[in-house]
Parts: sequence; structure tokens; C-alpha cells
Amino acid sequence: MRLWNINRYWIKTKYFKEDYIQRHKDKYILTSPNNPKIQLIKMSWIHINYARMLKYNCNPYDPEYTGYIKKQFKRTPFEYLYCKDK
Repeated sequence: MRLWNINRYWIKTKYFKEDYIQRHKDKYILTSPNNPKIQLIKMSWIHINYARMLKYNCNPYDPEYTGYIKKQFKRTPFEYLYCKDK
């Protein structure tokens, strides 16, 4: 069998399937031919969390900046440093 004679329809049906979880509305996702539950994650599905800008001399251990940090991060400096993300 020659690989270059395989038509597009066969390749599409074997390797590109719909999302089996129905989480995304993409029509074709690259899927493993052996296990249809293994699908390639698209970069557009990943949410980017950008870093927040702070004052250059802001110190979470300095009580002077407690109000500033609480306003920026909606948490106290202690919660920001030592508690897990909400």
C-alpha cells in the first residue's frame, strides 16, 4: 500500500475527530487512532494569567504596603505569601 495514495477523507476520519468531552466546539481535533480519548490540546484552550505590576519598592513584609497589596491582590500579604491560590 502506498501512503501517498491515501485520500484526505480517510486521513480526516482516522486522525481528526470531534471533542469526546464536548467541552470545545472545534470540529476537528488531532486524535490518536488507537485510543480516541487521547487528543491534542490546542494552545487557544489554555488561559494565560499575566503577572501584575507592583511598585518597584513594594515589600510584603513591610506594614506600610499592607493596604497596597490588599488592594492589588484582594488578599493580605500573609495570605498572598503563604496560602494557596483560591
